[in-house]
Amino acid sequence: MRYLFCVFVFILFFACGTSETGVEKTPEQVAVEKDSIADLLKEIKADEKAGKLKKVFALKVKENGFNGCVLVAQRGQILFKNAYGYSDLKTKELLTLNSAFQLASVSKTPTAGAILLLKDQ
Repeated sequence: MRYLFCVFVFILFFACGTSETGVEKTPEQVAVEKDSIADLLKEIKADEKAGKLKKVFALKVKENGFNGCVLVAQRGQILFKNAYGYSDLKTKELLTLNSAFQLASVSKTPTAGAILLLKDQ
């Protein structure tokens, strides 16, 4: 009886598995497999976008006093990251990319919603 159960589980395991044969890859997946990271960064024009982002956030800091850390990525590659403003206004301690923030649970719902939207796309 135990032997039959093990055989049944083994057959069920392989019967329920998915096969990648016949599954077409998206052009983005093919591009990532084909090209190196340097080629991918050229394709998404990382330098151009990083320059534009730097200008946008410099303007936000100047006009509105933007205070925070920024990370922008595309296709898994970081295009831009920087920290602006102070982590402590009283001591004028500057923010760094490694500064810690107390967010509590306020970001869980928007993050979950964003993940679901990305999955749908």
